[in-house]
Amino acid sequence: GTQVRIVVTRPPDAPRGTLLAIHGLSGSAESGYMRRTAVQAHARGWAVVRINLRNCGGTEALSTTFYNAGQSDDADAVLRAIEDKGFPRPYALLGFSLGGNIALLYAGRSGSACRADAVCGVNPPVELPVCIDAIERSGNRIYHAYFTRSLCAQLRRIRSVREVPGPVVTPGTIGGVRGFDDLFTAPDAGYASAADYYRGASAAAVLAGVRP
Repeated sequence: GTQVRIVVTRPPDAPRGTLLAIHGLSGSAESGYMRRTAVQAHARGWAVVRINLRNCGGTEALSTTFYNAGQSDDADAVLRAIEDKGFPRPYALLGFSLGGNIALLYAGRSGSACRADAVCGVNPPVELPVCIDAIERSGNRIYHAYFTRSLCAQLRRIRSVREVPGPVVTPGTIGGVRGFDDLFTAPDAGYASAADYYRGASAAAVLAGVRP
C-alpha cells in the first residue's frame, strides 16, 4: 500500500487558485525551495499544496515502495484529492528537478484528461539517461556525492521501519546514483535495470501529449 503526506497552506484571503508543488531528488515538502515557493505563491493569493513523495519528509512508514521519476499517477491522485475537497481552481502543477519530470510526465500521459490547468517543470530531467551521464562527470562529483549520501541515508531510514531487500550500502560502495537505482529504485518499480528505468520514466517521450 502507498500513502503520501501533503502540507496545505492558504493565503489570508480567499485563494485565487491552488498550486501543487512537487519536490526533487532527496527533497521534501519542507525543503527551502518548496517553502520559498509557497511564500511567493501566498503573496500572489494562491493556496499551496506541497507533497512529500513516497518515503520523503518523514513518511517512511506510509509506503511499501520507493519514489521514482516515473510516478505520474501520484500527481494525479493528489490533484484528484484536492479536486474532491473543493480546492479553488485554477490548478497549477509545479515540479522541481525529479518532481518536474513527474509533473511533465503526468501532463503528457494524461493529455486532455490532465486535471491541472497549468504545468511547469523547473530544471526537469526529461531525458534521464542524459542527466545521469551528466551527473557522473568529474566536474559534478560534489553534486553527485551529495545525492549519493542522501539516497543512502534515506535507505537507512526506510530500513529502520521495514525490511528492504538488497545489500547494506554506503556512499563508498554503492557506485553512485546509478548504482542505487540499479539495486533499489529500478527493481522496486518493476524495471529490469537502471537504464531501463531511465528510459521508461523520462518525460521527453510524452511531451507531445501535453495539451495546449
